[in-house]
Amino acid sequence: FEFFIKDNKNHFILCSKTDDMWVWDGENEPYQVLDAPCVNNMAVAFSRLFVTTPQTPYSVLFSSDLDPSNWTMSAGDAGEVKFNDSLGKVLSVFAIENYIYVMRERGIVKLYNYNSNNNSFAVSQVYLSTSKIYDNSIAVSGDKILFVCNDGIYSFDGLNGKKLYGQLNDIIHMS
Repeated sequence: FEFFIKDNKNHFILCSKTDDMWVWDGENEPYQVLDAPCVNNMAVAFSRLFVTTPQTPYSVLFSSDLDPSNWTMSAGDAGEVKFNDSLGKVLSVFAIENYIYVMRERGIVKLYNYNSNNNSFAVSQVYLSTSKIYDNSIAVSGDKILFVCNDGIYSFDGLNGKKLYGQLNDIIHMS
């Protein structure tokens, strides 16, 4: 689930990996978003909803100006950020201080500076990992993201990655 403000009202978005997206403003009946993608996880920033999907493992999709009911790519405002580099699949997306960060198998990229002329965001690599990041280990903790790699437990604060613990032999079994 995620929260956002639209028309000066708080809204709640609820979905799962298998269910459709639903939006509720707390007063009216919740409504189903029929054209929404199947969502692995999501984050709100830049007045838009950013999602990861199993159908696009190397992309992040974003809604039209925080209108979760508009996922039509031909509408001009909804879109997709495709990654064609060596960082691997997209694992999750999260927001820190109104920036979108995309956790990948071997690093983290930041999305910023929306360009309305070509409906795109600038992308920069902000963290590179020498080992695989395990997707089932990613957790938001306040203003930091915690995650596990082959060689330890790390935190990321939007600017820096820091190794918190490195002695994982026989403690954690990841697959």
